[in-house]
Amino acid sequence: MLIAARALQGIGAALSGPASLALLSQLFPEGPQRNRALGAYAATGGSSFSAGLVAGGALTDFLGWRSVFAVSVLAGVLILAAVRALLPAGRRQPHSLDIPGAILVTLGIGLVVYGVSEGSEVGWWSAQVLISLVLAVIGLAGFVVWEMGRTEPLLPMSIFRSRPVRAASLTGAVFYTGAGGLLFFSPLYAQGILGYSPFESALAVLPVGVVVIISSQIAGRLMSPAAYKPLMAASLLLIGTGVTLWVGTPEDGSYWAHMLPGIVVMSTGQGLGFGAMTAATLEGLPLHQHGVAGAVNVTAQQIGNSVGLAILVAVSTGVSGGATNSADQLSGFHAAYWVAGAIGLLGGLTVLLTRFPKADTAPSASEERP
Repeated sequence: MLIAARALQGIGAALSGPASLALLSQLFPEGPQRNRALGAYAATGGSSFSAGLVAGGALTDFLGWRSVFAVSVLAGVLILAAVRALLPAGRRQPHSLDIPGAILVTLGIGLVVYGVSEGSEVGWWSAQVLISLVLAVIGLAGFVVWEMGRTEPLLPMSIFRSRPVRAASLTGAVFYTGAGGLLFFSPLYAQGILGYSPFESALAVLPVGVVVIISSQIAGRLMSPAAYKPLMAASLLLIGTGVTLWVGTPEDGSYWAHMLPGIVVMSTGQGLGFGAMTAATLEGLPLHQHGVAGAVNVTAQQIGNSVGLAILVAVSTGVSGGATNSADQLSGFHAAYWVAGAIGLLGGLTVLLTRFPKADTAPSASEERP
């Protein structure tokens, strides 16, 4: 039931994420006004993650874990009411729905996550892992071939001619591999090894939201097309560094000495990079493709959050051997931090070495549909 509910939440995220980015680009003209809006967007996105963890920890401790779902529904209803009251009226534009493409890419990514997750449990050469990964490759390759033959594809491959879009997609995937990985292992370390309660372990990551709000506002003031690349590169380098700092967490660790420094460094990177990668996703693209570009970036983020996290968990489980004692578990955590840190640092260097042309080969704004 929980897995099915998470799938429904994923559909909701797929509907709301790209739409919010497309709305930002339509409601705010390009320039300082849009940059400030993207800064607010980044601050909200980054801080809501840690705020949700804190709220979830408090609800779990005081009302039970099921209360988290009830509060989420209430929050959704209130936000929906506010959205309907505040947003201007839109107009419908009919498009065909690419169901086969959606099925192929969903199955492909899902099978990758399943194969990587099961590999550390049942062995990388087991039949179910090999079959899952082979089917994932076939599904994703089939998706690319199918999309290239469509007049209205789910994912126009021409969008990747834009180097800023490619760099932003890489940033989104690496960003969530590192940040999502640390926030996944944080409660395992805090509760399982240090003995924190769920609420205490949630409070431990509260600084993420505060630092993201501050650093995203700074990034918003620096935002310009020339700043996208350095901000994204700095973001990934800081996220990689922050996660790597957790390699020093011991069995009797101190929050102030061993947890907080990495959290502050990582969340600084989050705030600096979120708005830049969002803006870079739209760079050089006509207005009618902004929703698709937003979907590409949201998908890249979710791939980092799912496939990237599956890889980190597989590394951790492989090193610890599934042991339940603290020392072996911690060695697995540390191995995952090393991998996440390396991914962040390599991603940052890749973005830094990417040449952003002044005039890209992506479709120009003059091609925009009426």
